[in-house]
Amino acid sequence: MLHNKARWLLAGLGALGLFATLKLYNSIDGQVSLFNDAVAQDLRQPVKPENLDKAAQEKSKELQAQIKKDLRQARKLISRKDFDAAGTLIKKVLKADSQHKEAIKLVGKLAQAREDEKERQAKAQIEQLRKEATQFLKQKKFRSARRTAEKMLSLSPDDPNAQKLMIKIDTEQATYQRQLAEEKISAAIDEAEKFIKDGQFDQAQDKLRTIVLPVDPDNPMAMKLISAIEKGIAMAARRQEVDKAVAEAANAEKVKDIEGAYDLYAQAAEMAREFKLQATYKDLSKKVKELASQIRAQKLAEAEA
Repeated sequence: MLHNKARWLLAGLGALGLFATLKLYNSIDGQVSLFNDAVAQDLRQPVKPENLDKAAQEKSKELQAQIKKDLRQARKLISRKDFDAAGTLIKKVLKADSQHKEAIKLVGKLAQAREDEKERQAKAQIEQLRKEATQFLKQKKFRSARRTAEKMLSLSPDDPNAQKLMIKIDTEQATYQRQLAEEKISAAIDEAEKFIKDGQFDQAQDKLRTIVLPVDPDNPMAMKLISAIEKGIAMAARRQEVDKAVAEAANAEKVKDIEGAYDLYAQAAEMAREFKLQATYKDLSKKVKELASQIRAQKLAEAEA
């Protein structure tokens, strides 16, 4: 419509002259000069409210009211951390008025809010990981605790709490492993002692050499038991020698070779005395005396005959 009026105006200028045409246009349209409006539009100068027609004023008021409403809603959305929706409203305002000061300020506020929320979420994630790592540590799940602490460090490499937690995990794991080793060593030593008492020297020696000595080669109790085992093995070998001699003596006695049995029992008794088998020596000495009595009795009987 503006272009039609302009063309009409230019045509009127040629026929009636500038003054007559403007007067005729004003009388017909009843509005301010089209010439002034056109020039103002072309120069992009702000139009004073008093020069706007009623419809334009109403439209401007509606636009400002909508902008105000949108910015108010955008602030609420930012406070609710609905950043995408807030950004959409701000873009809408700037599309209507690219120089709107409040909208421009709100762009900065939105960016800061996004950054703050990102930092808050990162801190919350780190705190959650710290709690998980601490719980794993209480449960002695050191591998899981270390993996969780490493995630903390990946999110915040300079976080002193994460670094301290890693040190704590390593320290407690080392302590726990040492305790386990000590308990294992103690149990192995107890079993070795039982084996020694039962004369099972090979089993006792195996427990000490495979469990205790590889971890604690200078363990005093283990060394003492090793010495006892060696003595026990030597004693067992000696006992076997005595038992063999006793078995031969018993066979001789069985076939009524009293003198032969006497000699063999005497040899076995002497071996028991040398090997410090006190109980065995005592029993064999008694047997030797009995056989000596039988031999004397036999010789008396033969002499009287």
